[in-house]
Amino acid sequence: MSDLSVEELGIPYASRWMMLKADSHIWGDGPTAQEFIQGALHPALAKDLYCSLSEVLADRAAKSLVWVQCYTMALIDQVLDAGRVIERQSDTNAALRLENLELRVEGVPEAIAMAEEHASALDEEVSCLKTESEESRSHIRTLDDELLTLSHDVETARSSAGAAEEVLKEERLVLPKKIEGAIADGFKHGLVRSRQTTYEFGYRVACARFRARYLDLELDQTRLPTIRRIRMLICR
Repeated sequence: MSDLSVEELGIPYASRWMMLKADSHIWGDGPTAQEFIQGALHPALAKDLYCSLSEVLADRAAKSLVWVQCYTMALIDQVLDAGRVIERQSDTNAALRLENLELRVEGVPEAIAMAEEHASALDEEVSCLKTESEESRSHIRTLDDELLTLSHDVETARSSAGAAEEVLKEERLVLPKKIEGAIADGFKHGLVRSRQTTYEFGYRVACARFRARYLDLELDQTRLPTIRRIRMLICR
């Protein structure tokens, strides 16, 4: 909400996706991908976090932990495979260098040039594999850190869910007493109102009978009891 601009009353806010089109390459363009994440991914994540139950969030976090562990093991396997490939390429390179030395001793220039070219190509491939291996190891370390963070978040979510359950249990124990007190108060107010109505109706009936029986007499209307006095009498 802090990103919304201040406009005049009645003017609708512009969409966040004004620059995105159906043929936009979100995965290839940095600014477009950033706009897509701010416009689509962040609201969806916020909705999941603030509208989902704690049990659902804890379940998703547990599943994320499992997936991260699976990805970590897969990356470890890839790093081990890359290490084996590097060892094989190093052995092949050493064999080619030995063959190169033998050919030099024998004095075959063309074979020596081909062997050197092959050896240089293998050296480049080995260096590329080493770089990929280092990147995979750094990625594994990052995933381990994320796994620890997710584990801590899951524990925090479980503790929060337990505290919420305790509060709900206390509310369930106190709620019947509150309902009984509210019902008792409502019943008392109903009795007071019914007594007031009965008193006013009886007073009017008595006045009508008096006028019907004593036609030559008149009632003093100035001494009629007020509503306030009736309420005081009823409360007594």
